Formats: sequence, C-alpha cells, structure tokens
Amino acid sequence: MHVRTLTAADAPALLRLYQEFSDEVNWYFRPFGAVTVEVLREHLERGDAGEHLILGVAGQDGSLWGHGFVLGIRDERPVFGIGLHQDMIGKGWGRRLMQAVLDAADARGAALVTLTVLKENHRAVPLYESMGFEPVSYNHLRAHETVLDLV
Repeated sequence: MHVRTLTAADAPALLRLYQEFSDEVNWYFRPFGAVTVEVLREHLERGDAGEHLILGVAGQDGSLWGHGFVLGIRDERPVFGIGLHQDMIGKGWGRRLMQAVLDAADARGAALVTLTVLKENHRAVPLYESMGFEPVSYNHLRAHETVLDLV
C-alpha cells in the first residue's frame, strides 16, 4: 500500500472503493450526491487540471482503499475530505493519507483548509484535532428524525 496522486484514469477504481464502503462509512462520508463513474471522473479531471488536490491509498494491484482531497485548492476556503475503506480504519492509513494531503496543500500554498465533520464521528474528530484542525462553529441538521451536530 502507498499514497499517491489520483488521476482521471483512476475513476473506475475509485467507483469500486465507493461501492464497497460500509453503511457507516457512507453515513459519515458523502462528498458527492450521486456516485457514478462520470461524477468521479469529473472530480478527478478537476484534480488533473489543478483545481482540486486528490490523493489515494492504493494497493500494488491498482485497487484503491482511501480517497483524500482538498476541493478548490486555489480558493479562499478550500475544503478537505477523506474517506477510508472500513478494512483500513484503525491501521494508520487515515493519518498517513491526511498528512500527505495536507503536506501537498501546504506545498501548493494553501493558507487555510476547512472541513465539516459530524460531531458523532468519534474516530474522525480526534484525528482532525490531532492534525491541527480546530472547531470554529457548530451547525445542526436533521436526518432520519435525529438531530446531528456538525463541527
């Protein structure tokens, strides 16, 4: 396994990763409305064009096990996101991928990177805080008759 830049050619492998995400991963990580190969290819093409910064955890066989990105890397408030296959959670790959993405964002001159996380995502919140993110606001949303807090 290694962390590498993803390109438009990775769209089919990225789709397989999203299709294999567990319900729990899908609950916490939904950066796109509908996940199709076309949506992912457009996302990756924007990375190829330098609009986004997109890395992944890749196996030697070309399979993908994680997807980390900064959307709008040249914008005033670029947005970070990370999704990791459930079999990789707790093995250090989330931290490695996140560090690689943030290092690449720093190298590209991003003065600020933002993210949104559900407060109930007890694995992600401590990771984000350990990587230097600080809560600056709280939002509320209603989903399935449950009120959830966004940090």
